[in-house]
Amino acid sequence: MRLLLFLLFISTLGAEVPVAYQGRFRPLDVNAQEATLEMLPDRFVVSHWHPLNELQDSKGNFTAYPDEIYQRLRAAYLQGDRQELHKTLEEAYASLEGKPYEEGSTNTLYFPTQGQLQAESFYTRYPLILGCIVLYSAALLAFVLSAKRTALVLMLSAFALHTFILALRCYILGRPPVSNMQETIIYVPWISVLASLLLRLIFKNSLVLACACLLAVALLIILRTSGLNPALENVQAVLNSQYWLTVHVLMVVGSYGIFLLSGILGHFYLIRNNEETAKLILQTLYVGVALLIPGTILGGVWAAQSWGRFWDWDPKEAWAFISICVYLIVIHAYTFHRISYFGLAVGAILGFQAILFTWYGVNYILGTGLHSYGFGNGGEIYYYIFAALDICFLIGIWILRKKRVAKNY
Repeated sequence: MRLLLFLLFISTLGAEVPVAYQGRFRPLDVNAQEATLEMLPDRFVVSHWHPLNELQDSKGNFTAYPDEIYQRLRAAYLQGDRQELHKTLEEAYASLEGKPYEEGSTNTLYFPTQGQLQAESFYTRYPLILGCIVLYSAALLAFVLSAKRTALVLMLSAFALHTFILALRCYILGRPPVSNMQETIIYVPWISVLASLLLRLIFKNSLVLACACLLAVALLIILRTSGLNPALENVQAVLNSQYWLTVHVLMVVGSYGIFLLSGILGHFYLIRNNEETAKLILQTLYVGVALLIPGTILGGVWAAQSWGRFWDWDPKEAWAFISICVYLIVIHAYTFHRISYFGLAVGAILGFQAILFTWYGVNYILGTGLHSYGFGNGGEIYYYIFAALDICFLIGIWILRKKRVAKNY
């Protein structure tokens, strides 16, 4: 029930500016059955593209292409010769592809190659995310039915497709795909599944695989139903650093995937006490903290370079600090025997809630601070209900535990 409500609250998320391909060059008609160049670059404003029908009324070359090519384009368009028009468009764009159109101190943006445009056409035309949902769901069902070999094959197939999606986005965008909420919802479950596969190799426990499949299905359904802007956007100026985007953001957002997995394991432990599950929780907490703390510190170094200060208690920074404190308290309390496996599982769930607020709450509820590139709106009521039900779940488990202890006495 709580998982359903969680899916509902995220499914109402909306992007601040729901404009497809905002900020992206669009020389390719990616909605066509056959990918074709259908836009003309402006001669002076590189971010502006003109539709082909402007060739009809044009009195001069307004494109970035040479005059000779422009005249051929216009003649082919006016004569209705589509074959010649597309041939000339490809020849014209070949003079621009791969060349820089904006150079900054930390990064340079390039015109996409025709290979990247074809890849974008493929990505937008086929329901790759839906394919992942189907495969992960089938794997989860197989785990429930104890068909472990079938489940593993299905899960590996889903993971391969998931990896292909991320690799394709990296190729199209020329950067790590973690610059907005939509992209992180693809990346986070991939990290969870990768971590679960590694933990399965070490601990020989298939429960972690089932938990990762459950998390992947939940997050990818959220992505499909939330109304988040599906555009393949250029990176925003505040994130315009390949180095820091790779080092800081991949580490911090990657830790979210590990911590969410630990939270799911924590719920399973409280329902069915199992020592092996508790050991998995502890390992996920270790790995998550090992990613979150260095990632947060490196984010401070990036902030010093970009904003002139290392730390300023920006809401995102503050909640990263809160999340770190929650997990460090839990790990230290367990290490020094102040809490048992039960306390470890409870701590993983409390940390789960802290991470959810750091990821979703700061951007969609608080909506303030310098980390404005992730802001959006929607889903608050479902988030509150989900959080309240999770607290009720913990209280209920605690009451049952108290009664069980009292009965034993």
